[in-house]
Amino acid sequence: MVASIFHKKVYPELCQRILRNNGFHGRVPRKKSYINAMGEHTGLTNCEARELCKKPDPATNGYIMQQTMYRIKDPRKSLPFYTEVLGMQLLQKLDFPEMKFSLYFLGYEDPKDIPTDKRESIEWTFSRKATLELTHNWGTETDPDPKYHNGNTEPRGFGHIGITVPDVEKACERFEKLNVEFVKKPNDGNMKGIAFIKDPDGYWIEILNPVNIANLILSMVEDKKYEIDSRIECDGHQGTLKYVGPVGKTKGLWLGIDWDDPTRGKHNGTYEGVKYFKARHPTSGSFIRPGKAKFGISCPEAIKIRYGLINDELAGIDRDTLTSLQKEINAPFLEVVGFSKVNKKQSKFDQLKIVWLREQCVSTTGNPGELKELCPNLEELDLSKNLINSWQIIADICCQLDCLVRLNLSENYLPTEENMEILKDSFFMLKYLTIARMNYNWFDIQRCMSMFPSLQELSVSFNIVNIIHKPIKDENLMKICKLTLEGNLISNWDDILKLGSLPRLEYLNLNSNKIDKIRFLTVEPTAKTTAFFNLRQLHISQNNISEWQSVSELEKLNNLEDLKFRENPILKNENLETARQLIIARISKLKSLNGTEILQDERRGAEYDYLKLFLSKWTETENDADKRNRFIIEHPRYPTLVAKCGISDIPSPKVKVEMVSNVITVEFVCPDHPNQPRGIKRKLLKDMEVQKVIGLAQRLFRTGGKIPRLSFIQQNLSKDEILLDKPLQELRYYSIQDGDQVIVRW
Repeated sequence: MVASIFHKKVYPELCQRILRNNGFHGRVPRKKSYINAMGEHTGLTNCEARELCKKPDPATNGYIMQQTMYRIKDPRKSLPFYTEVLGMQLLQKLDFPEMKFSLYFLGYEDPKDIPTDKRESIEWTFSRKATLELTHNWGTETDPDPKYHNGNTEPRGFGHIGITVPDVEKACERFEKLNVEFVKKPNDGNMKGIAFIKDPDGYWIEILNPVNIANLILSMVEDKKYEIDSRIECDGHQGTLKYVGPVGKTKGLWLGIDWDDPTRGKHNGTYEGVKYFKARHPTSGSFIRPGKAKFGISCPEAIKIRYGLINDELAGIDRDTLTSLQKEINAPFLEVVGFSKVNKKQSKFDQLKIVWLREQCVSTTGNPGELKELCPNLEELDLSKNLINSWQIIADICCQLDCLVRLNLSENYLPTEENMEILKDSFFMLKYLTIARMNYNWFDIQRCMSMFPSLQELSVSFNIVNIIHKPIKDENLMKICKLTLEGNLISNWDDILKLGSLPRLEYLNLNSNKIDKIRFLTVEPTAKTTAFFNLRQLHISQNNISEWQSVSELEKLNNLEDLKFRENPILKNENLETARQLIIARISKLKSLNGTEILQDERRGAEYDYLKLFLSKWTETENDADKRNRFIIEHPRYPTLVAKCGISDIPSPKVKVEMVSNVITVEFVCPDHPNQPRGIKRKLLKDMEVQKVIGLAQRLFRTGGKIPRLSFIQQNLSKDEILLDKPLQELRYYSIQDGDQVIVRW
């Protein structure tokens, strides 16, 4: 501006002196085109300026001059200056806590035009036009040592100008062809999608796109929130964050989610031919907007929300749930009593010993030491189905809980790694661990076990274990007393045998696997195995066992006392009573079957019926050693029962008479439950206790754990019901006879 004024005057020497006094020092000219006839430095003529300005390339359509940036010392001084003194408006304020800086965007815009939506306001800000004044001090073009500072080296000041373009990648491809010098290309560094180039004087120019910059800023503003592999919750569904960025030609930021439930997704991470991420299932992937995702809270915060003092009449009980219960049981005046007292007690966090935080969106540890101070006496913690994504976070939580002995982490997706034993100091006191539904195989379980030096009970149900790898030398696993493998994919009993060396194992749950047979092949048919020496409880229901020899093999276990054996194919051809008798007779030390105690009378009857059932086949093998050996393989306990009962190959007539006279046939009916079978006939011993008949009724009618009440009606006599109200009395006490009807109610 000053140079152009003096250019019109006729006092060149005075003009040059004034320019120098104002900091514009003379330069030694190198190009004659910048010196007039009087030997004075001049600027470009209008004609020269027009000739130097080329016709804009069509590729630059859509470019706008958007911003000029420089640094300020104190916003408390700068903001009043630019708003009050210069009349600008604050258009946008962006904070970056992790990088410790803030951005203030000011301009001459109407505040009413600023969108209220965060994303729209960012895009709007980065779409405003700005101006740039370029001042040329005559003579600088021939100066071999220019003094201007670009602001990006010390001492820093001015930063850069910003140019908004429709496509950053295409713009930079064109710049490269024009040999433009780059400070940063679009894919360099952490700030993807923006570039910096230099002008001839070394000033930096930012090349940006409003949509890209909005995506970048939103992901950086809450960097932790958008960390890849973070766990999220949306509308009751959980998933893993696998992608952050634009999708196709749509505007705005998208989150690519790999959902735990494959039916919640739509694709495998590839959309319209573009692979954005790899989902674990063909239909488990989809995209959602950031505003729909919940990224969780800290463990201490969840405890305060879940157990904090609630000052209302229902003490936090959901009113809709209470109303629904009142309608369900037809009790409109139902009141809840005592919940305020319970809530008051639970709100004393330092006294809490049991905390259940299932589905509370826990994702982080909280501040260092915060949990230890909040709940110093915690012994049991349920963190199932939350948003925790690493074992390090679990370790950081547990290391603050010196009294913690029981932990449930089920339905959290926690990847395992090598050398996880470095976290073991955080779990030194832990004795009971549940890690169900976590998509773990046996390698994952072995890695986890390296962290738990004191573990006694381990539940890994409903995972994807199909093979158990040998040898099992893990010192921590050798301490396990109770192991639950329910709901896995194990089909081969040989894999189960690899657990037989666990010296302390007393309880083994194999329900809902795919095991088709049980064999201890290295053991003689009537001998005991050394495997599972201390095993007392075995659950093996809902498998594929289809032959009785597998049940007989369990007799080889030294100390098996409690067996759960339901819903295997072999049971389909037998009624419940017969199947129970066959199992009891084959396993000598069994004291409980399917949750019902085996009384001495029941065992005696089961063994006798078993002897009778197979007596003819036993007799046929008398003179054939090979047939006898094959029979013993299928019925290893039969010779022992023959010796125990002291009977010959053919029972004596006396035994037959005694059995017939002591046996009655009754009909069980259930009049209050029409969906139950109408009448079930069973043979009973007259010396059978009523409590045993109650157990039989439970099994026949599947009462769902409820204990039925029994009565009976005498045939051809009065139809009055006679209560069977003395559980320890035998049936003969009530004079119940053959053909009577037993009424079952609950």
